[in-house]
Amino acid sequence: MRKRVARLTISPRQFQQLVPFEQKTLESAGFAYTCVHHEKGEIPHPAVRDAHVIIPNTSYAISAEVLAYFPNLEGILIPNSGYDHVDMAAVADRRIRWQHLPVPRSIDVSESTIMMMLDLLRKSSSIYQSMQQGHWVRNQIRGTGRLHGKDIGIIGYGVIGRRVSGMLKSFEPRSLGYYDPFVAADEVYDHAVQRYSDLKTLLSSCSVVSLHCSLTTSSQNMIDDEALSHLQPGSYLLNTARGKVVDESAVQRALNGGILAGYAADVFQDEPLGANHWMRSHPQVLCTPHIAGYTFEMLEQLVEHERAALISWYPEMRSSDR
Repeated sequence: MRKRVARLTISPRQFQQLVPFEQKTLESAGFAYTCVHHEKGEIPHPAVRDAHVIIPNTSYAISAEVLAYFPNLEGILIPNSGYDHVDMAAVADRRIRWQHLPVPRSIDVSESTIMMMLDLLRKSSSIYQSMQQGHWVRNQIRGTGRLHGKDIGIIGYGVIGRRVSGMLKSFEPRSLGYYDPFVAADEVYDHAVQRYSDLKTLLSSCSVVSLHCSLTTSSQNMIDDEALSHLQPGSYLLNTARGKVVDESAVQRALNGGILAGYAADVFQDEPLGANHWMRSHPQVLCTPHIAGYTFEMLEQLVEHERAALISWYPEMRSSDR
């Protein structure tokens, strides 16, 4: 029986450890695999235009114009928590099948969130850099703080938000609460975690705020100048959710004005973050290149989900002679 070959394209991936493992796994299942890295806004490379299935990451927008470059396209795998980077109306118009692969990243993102939270308060990254430069400057500990005894707020109380709150309890904060308009008032997950009925109350009550909400029309630029004005001076804000939830210019003003003592982000309004973006050099900003959800263990799960999805679409591959 002739093998059904689906040529795959992975839009720009920053994670080089994934590609060899993904290639080996999918080719062993009988699929031809191609990975071409694109620049932002670049049209699909000729080497991938005969693909039957594409696997885009969140940095590569799949518009109707992009879809037009794939005459043989039959399916799209979306291995991300969201799919706002894919024009689903255009996908439907082309009658292209798609599958969302909700690969569990909650452990990975939650651990990264706690790491960044501690880093912000303890200034660990700047201290590491100072040591690497040959310095021994102990007065850098001035202005550092502890999570213990803090008032911590979580915006978005889904799987990740709940896991983060569970981890934070071991630090014994003074208070721990969340705001999520999509969680009903009588939907209690943990009696030890306070429910805030509105965003302003959470922001005015908490000195450490972590974002874990999805991107919707109502949440876009939710953290703007007006929202930040409710924070206590010297607060900390973290975003491992979606870049467009935060107005980055407002964050810059809040940092420079003393409302924020620190900002940590793994996601940005525009990705990849520009080489001269102000966040890269601001002394009170900690940023990572959208990798909070990526660990080797997660990548193994991701590729297995991709393989299983492809075989479900092309069951003849299960019994083909490889």
